Amino acid sequence: MASKHSFGHNILSWRTRYCCMANHRRHHFERPPYYNNSRVGVFDGRLFSKKAYSTTTTTTTGSTTSSGHGDEFDLISSTKCTTVKLIRALQKKRKKREEEQLTVLEGHRLVLDALTDKNTGPLMRHVIITERALAHDGYGEKLMDLVRARSGEIVVNVATDEVINACCDTVTPQGVVALCTIPPEFNPTKDLNSRAAPIYLIFDGVSDPGNVGTLLRSAAAVGVAGVFVLPDSCDVFGPKAIRSAMGATFKVPVRSVSSVDECLKLLAECGVTANNVFAATMDTSDGASDDASSLAHYHVDWKSAPSALCLGQEGSGLSDTIRHYVAKGRINSVHVPMMPGIESLNAAVCGSVIMFEHFRQSNNNLAEQ
Repeated sequence: MASKHSFGHNILSWRTRYCCMANHRRHHFERPPYYNNSRVGVFDGRLFSKKAYSTTTTTTTGSTTSSGHGDEFDLISSTKCTTVKLIRALQKKRKKREEEQLTVLEGHRLVLDALTDKNTGPLMRHVIITERALAHDGYGEKLMDLVRARSGEIVVNVATDEVINACCDTVTPQGVVALCTIPPEFNPTKDLNSRAAPIYLIFDGVSDPGNVGTLLRSAAAVGVAGVFVLPDSCDVFGPKAIRSAMGATFKVPVRSVSSVDECLKLLAECGVTANNVFAATMDTSDGASDDASSLAHYHVDWKSAPSALCLGQEGSGLSDTIRHYVAKGRINSVHVPMMPGIESLNAAVCGSVIMFEHFRQSNNNLAEQ
């Protein structure tokens, strides 16, 4: 629940002041768009960001507090409030993230970048910070300026360390957590890439959040046109994957697909023919790459036409369906040559090496495009 400094014995005077204010201040009292559950009360200090119009506030013990960095924002002091419960559910459950179309960001750098980025800025919904985070030497002042500037657009709360610890998934929280809307899925008919030979990425069961995040960072770095996520793959909008990607998740268009056939159909709409879909395999140990048609990644002509790179699960590799399509020649295979005795490359390393080879080959045309 919120402390008394937000609606304790000052609540009646606060409401009286509020009712006399100009209409442009009323948005501080309205329900945020993502709290659409009818069970949420319309007057609930735990969920709304109201400016404190007094320079002094009353604590839960009845004493007056001194002005601090976060005095102008409501305090969340209970780990049992609706906001904290929502954030904890979003941290743990993919289904909840899909239902609410929300995800969680943690840490100074990630939240700051999200607030200032043109893609993620409009998606930000709620920022919760501690006094300690606002006092940070490197990021505190900038964070305070940003949340002040955005407080009319997003919900901003100060919270106790106990509340932040309950909200965060990291071992040592930095005192900053935020809710962000998951962006709309990639639509090939509307979001076609203007480059002559874009590359698309396919996650065929890539399940480790760290690998997913690294791949998305590489994808953003080389300008991947879109990522297709097959079943059994890690949720790219899971908090762990987002932290690993350091914001790159929101810089690359993403589309979840239910099957390989659906993925190939969407790729065709993007101009990618089946013979330009390459499944990354091992050049010696992976059964799907025993075929002599498997090409070294630097022998593939990546710059002539739109293409796609498919990456399999870290342990078991490509799915049976992808292996079958490779064996039948419906799609091609590619590998990264290695010295003898090396069993495999990390999925993120393998994918990144190939993506940067595409970037290298295409780099000569970037200036013209």
